[in-house]
Amino acid sequence: MDTSSTLLGIGLLMAFIAPVGYLLVDQSRREKARMKTLLAAASRLHLELSKTEILTGLYLGLDENQQKLLVITPEKKKKPEVLELNGSKVTLLKKYHKDHSTASIDELRTVVLQIDSQKSSTGLNFYQSDSDPVTEKGLRLQKAMEWEKLLQDFQKIK
Repeated sequence: MDTSSTLLGIGLLMAFIAPVGYLLVDQSRREKARMKTLLAAASRLHLELSKTEILTGLYLGLDENQQKLLVITPEKKKKPEVLELNGSKVTLLKKYHKDHSTASIDELRTVVLQIDSQKSSTGLNFYQSDSDPVTEKGLRLQKAMEWEKLLQDFQKIK
């Protein structure tokens, strides 16, 4: 009786732990593939990335020596975008659901890092309420603020 209940307990434990383990391994594998995609694009474009960031729908890499930002989105995975940072203006844009917002993170709808240069204007979508999970609002806002500060500090140094 003790042996069968022990085996049953171990079996049930494995039934609940195995899916969690699979999810962790799968997420790690996907993150490595994303990093490989970012590094391969950087080497094709002759960039040496000093800082990288991988989010679900946005891969970023900064080359401080050449003053360029590598941007890869799922829609443009085959054609990565390289932004010139020399003389660019970086602005963080946040949109909320209500017009008279209390600036609560619960009402956050969109987080976009706007990079304006002489040649073009590009918006990097860090968070879209339509497509990104609600649980990532705070993380995405924090990452956008980190990149805004990094790029603004980078502009001051150069």
